[in-house]
Amino acid sequence: MPLPRRLVVALLALAVLAVTAVVGAAVTSYDVLDRLAPGRGAGADADADAGAGAGRSDEQGEMLDALPPDLRLVARFDLDEPPGATAFRDRVGGLVGRVGADVVTDGRRHSFPWVQPHSGVFAGHTDLVPPGPRLHRLANPGRASFAFTIRYRTRHRFGNLLQKGQGDTPGGYWKLENPERAPRCMFRGGDGSTRTGYLAGFEEGARLAPGWHVLTCVRTPGWVQMWVDGVAQPRAWGPTGTIRNDRPLSVGGKSACDAVRITCDYFSGEIDWIELRKG
Repeated sequence: MPLPRRLVVALLALAVLAVTAVVGAAVTSYDVLDRLAPGRGAGADADADAGAGAGRSDEQGEMLDALPPDLRLVARFDLDEPPGATAFRDRVGGLVGRVGADVVTDGRRHSFPWVQPHSGVFAGHTDLVPPGPRLHRLANPGRASFAFTIRYRTRHRFGNLLQKGQGDTPGGYWKLENPERAPRCMFRGGDGSTRTGYLAGFEEGARLAPGWHVLTCVRTPGWVQMWVDGVAQPRAWGPTGTIRNDRPLSVGGKSACDAVRITCDYFSGEIDWIELRKG
C-alpha cells in the first residue's frame, strides 16, 4: 500500500537532515582533529603543509620538557599578519617589528624571496625588531639560560634565519644559520668565548630535507645544544660568557651588511613562527 505523499515528503526531509547532521559532525570532528593533531594548525596548507602551524608534536613536547627548568616563554611571533602588513607582533612580550618591504605576508607565515648569495644589499629582505629596552631585556641572554625556537622551510642551502647582533657586535651575539641545509646555532659572549650547536652527522654529509622543520637552540652557562624536530643533537660543552648587545632582532639575514666586507647572508624560504625563552 503506497504511503501518503505528505508522509513521503516528511520522511525525505528527515533523511536529508540526518545526513546533513552526520556530515557536519564528521567535518567538525575532522576540523578539531586537524587543529589538535601534532604539528598542524591554522598555518597549514591542505597539500604541502602537513605539520604546519602552532601545534606541538609529542617529540617537541618531550624536548620542551627537557629544557632547563628556569626557561620561560618571553616572546612568541606567530607571523600570521595579513597581506601587505608592515608590522609583526609578539603575542607574549609586547614586541613590535617591521616587516621587510620584500617579505611576503599571507596571513599564515612570512616568505623571504630568493636572493643570490653575495649579489648585493637588499634592505627590504629582512624583518627587524628595532633595538630598545624591551627587546634587549627579552632577547639578550646576559649570563642566564636562553633558547629560541623557529619553524621554517627552505629548498636552499644558505642564509641566516634569526640573529641578534653579528660578528663585529660589541657584547657578543647569537644566531641561527643554514649552511648547506645543515643548520647550526652559535652563541658568542662579549669575551669571545663561543659554542655552536650542530646537526648530528653534518661532517659526514647529514643534511635536512626540504620541508618544514622545528629547530630549538638552547644556551646555558655551561653548554649549547640544538634540537631538530624534537631530536637532541650533540651538546657543545663550555661557557659562552655574557651576551648583551644593543642590536635589533633580525629575521632573514643580517641587519648591517655591505655585501663586500660583511656578507648579508639572506635567507630564502618561509618562516612560520618564532619563540624566545629566557631564564
